[in-house]
This record gives sequence, structure tokens and C-alpha cells, in this order.
Amino acid sequence: MKILALLLIAFALTGGELADSPLQQRVLALKNALMPGEPGYYAVQRELPGKKLFRDWLILRKEIAATPEQVGEAEEKLKGTEERLNIGVRWPYSAGPSVRIPKLTVKPVIDGTLAPGEWDDAVMFDSHYHKNAARPAANSEQKWRFAWDNRYFYAAGEFLDSSMVMNHLDWSTATVPWKACCAELFLMTSRDIGIYWEFIVLPDGANYWFVNRSNAEGANSYLNNYTPDGVQIAAKMNANGYSVEIAVPFRLMPNYQLGNRPKPGEKIRFMPVLVKNGKYSSPFPLLYDGHNLECYAEGTLVHAYRQETIAKDKK
Repeated sequence: MKILALLLIAFALTGGELADSPLQQRVLALKNALMPGEPGYYAVQRELPGKKLFRDWLILRKEIAATPEQVGEAEEKLKGTEERLNIGVRWPYSAGPSVRIPKLTVKPVIDGTLAPGEWDDAVMFDSHYHKNAARPAANSEQKWRFAWDNRYFYAAGEFLDSSMVMNHLDWSTATVPWKACCAELFLMTSRDIGIYWEFIVLPDGANYWFVNRSNAEGANSYLNNYTPDGVQIAAKMNANGYSVEIAVPFRLMPNYQLGNRPKPGEKIRFMPVLVKNGKYSSPFPLLYDGHNLECYAEGTLVHAYRQETIAKDKK
């Protein structure tokens, strides 16, 4: 990684000897234990190339002068990095789940209400995994359904949420929806291209769309002023929480932009996330956050079949 190259450059410039603290040695050992393609490697990509961490690293190695307060701050930051890398090393899953996504014969009305019969043939997830938890919670606060037809990829969610605190997006004040309550759907049709959609839906129906690109260092480029034509999103609040419905035209996604229709056997990767008062959860294991591509479910498009036959696919 780049941090190691930078450290070697600093070593050559200063003429000093490498003197990593025990904390730094533990961090490097954890980094070396995580391999590309593993879910935990996301923390390596996000944490270690950072310029701020590089400065903190040099402070702890006494390569640059620092006050006791700055040394203490650097130690706390690196302890946070150590904790997050540790979570990745201990993560028991090598990938997200594999699931069959059935084709709908009747298009649902995207109005925020899951009407009887509309989603009967969709695949359903009803477990509840808190972020970084390897086992599901005893009680679920979410239920997600997924399906497709010749034009759209469909998602619907039902959520228990008595608070429904909402942050409408305002970059000027650093007000973001994912620090309050919302539902998120990450959607990727081509891992090779590395571009994926992020849809954010608030309980009141306000929604935001991003096109993200994940590079070799885990960074994301946000195209956040883009309004895709044809995406349908709706939400509806109720006494116990809220529900959302999403329909994304395949023609907007990589692999389908030449007008070719989706076919059974093709793959689509996705990650649904429920955010409740700034805390993340998902219907299947979620490590770190929704941008960790290695945790995405891999859905295979299939012909229609009854939901009751797919209980084993939910895990």
C-alpha cells in the first residue's frame, strides 16, 4: 500500500531508523492479514492511504515534532484504525449471499404501498443484522423484497421505526440523510466496471441518487447532480414506521445501456441498508458500510416462482 512506500521515503529522507510503536506494529500486522477480495480489505483501502493517518503515523514514530496532545490524538486515531481492521480480520464471511431474483408477471404500482398481491413472487429478506454483526438480531425491524421484469429492477422495503428523524440533504450545512433515518439501496450490474448506484429514501418520500465509482483505494467519486430519467421511487409513512418502493430501469445501468433486455441467468449485485438514527443494519451481514462491495448479495435473474419456495434463499 502507499503508506508503506511513503514511510520508506520518509525513512530515507530523515536518515533515521524505523521505530514503529507496538500499536503501529499491530496495525501493520492486521493490514498484512487482510487480502484483496476479502470483505475486511475495505478497511485497508479506506484507512491506510489517508494523508492524515500518514501524518499521525510519523508523529508516533517521532519523525516529526508534536505536542503531547497531538501524540495523544494520533494514538487515539490509530487505535480506531486498529479496531476497524480487527473487525475485518475476524469477519467470518468471505462474500455476500447468493440469491435467485424472480421475474414478476405484473408490474407493481410504485406508490410506497405494498399492495396485496403485488410482491408475492418477489424474493424476500426479513432478517436484521446490525452493522459489523456476524449474527442476526433476535427481532427484525426490516423486510425487503426484490424482483425484475423486462424493463425494471424492483426493490421494496417495510421498516419499523417509531422515531423517523429525517435529515434532508444539504451539503452547505453538512446535513446528510444517513445520519438520521432512511433506507438505502446500493445496486451494481458490473463488478468489472466498478460503478454502482446508491438510492437514498427518507420516510417522507424525499430521495437522493448517486452514481459511485470504487477505485483501488476504496475511494468513491460521487455524481450527485445527476437526475436519471425513469427511476421511480415512493415512500409512505404509517403508525409503526414506513415503506418504500423502487423501480430502476435496466437501460440506465452498465451492461444494459445499448437497449438489450435483461435475461434469466444474468447477475446483479445489491446491498439494502436501513439507517435508524444514524445506525446501520441490513437483512444480511454488513461489514463497515454499504460501499463495501465484497458484502453485496449476488442475485441471479430467474423466471417467476412462488415466494413460499425460497425460504432457504433468505439467509
